[in-house]
Amino acid sequence: MAVETRHLTMSGSVLRFMNQDHLFPVYQFQSLLLATASELAATMIVAERGANIADLKAWEPCCGGGPAAVTLKHLGVGYVQATDISDESIAACRANAAANAVSLDRIAVADLLADSDQDRRYDLICCNPPCAPDVSSNSEPASLLTAVRGGDKGIELTLRLLDQVGPRLTPGGSLVFVAVSTSDIASLRQRLDEDFHGQWRTFPTTPVAAPYRSAEDEASRWLTDGTAAFEPIVWRRKDGWYWRLTWIVEVSNGRLSGTGSGFALCPYGLEVDRDRDLSLMISKFSSDGFWLR
Repeated sequence: MAVETRHLTMSGSVLRFMNQDHLFPVYQFQSLLLATASELAATMIVAERGANIADLKAWEPCCGGGPAAVTLKHLGVGYVQATDISDESIAACRANAAANAVSLDRIAVADLLADSDQDRRYDLICCNPPCAPDVSSNSEPASLLTAVRGGDKGIELTLRLLDQVGPRLTPGGSLVFVAVSTSDIASLRQRLDEDFHGQWRTFPTTPVAAPYRSAEDEASRWLTDGTAAFEPIVWRRKDGWYWRLTWIVEVSNGRLSGTGSGFALCPYGLEVDRDRDLSLMISKFSSDGFWLR
């Protein structure tokens, strides 16, 4: 059965997204967080250029239900395309665009940025890539595996995205993407520092804390049993769930300056001193200074 999720845009409008049982859902802790960040990024780009929002070209690869693409088109971005490797996700994206009375300029099947329209460059590329390590997704339904599996460390598809993005951005353009603490954030940060030094940042209002899996769920064992190829950053709360962090990362093609100070561990909007396990997690992973801003 399809379930509706609603999204409040920067202009105060409410957009509607339908989640089918067999597809990865549009929800507040990843894809809708990306949609809001994409609106902010588009607004900042036009403000800095002194341009109109209608002058921008945007692309949402790995679009799923198309939350960022639909939101950006609703904002007034001139050209917006959405792509996904899944035919079912493409159908869901079309349906969500129609439900919100927007017409995306192009919706097509494509693997990450390996799109047939190779000559077009974009001012904004926004992506929620599959970012679950393979060991964590063995219990997922087969129909969801393409949407969630991000490789052995959960970042392999994100690294491919970073490898491909350079030629697809306009000067001053940005890639905005989702990263989660149940993937190998240490290796991701290393790649960002090596390849995009001074040209990346995490959005100021992230990370956001979100429930991940019940501690009683057999599928949660990998979080603590050492079977993963890295150590996930999670903590158990009194509600009996493991919680994780979600960041929005921005990589620019010459627009940012001197940023890239790291992945903060203090969740936006949470009082750390009231959650002992969260405090212990922050102390553990920031003990070498790596995680401090």
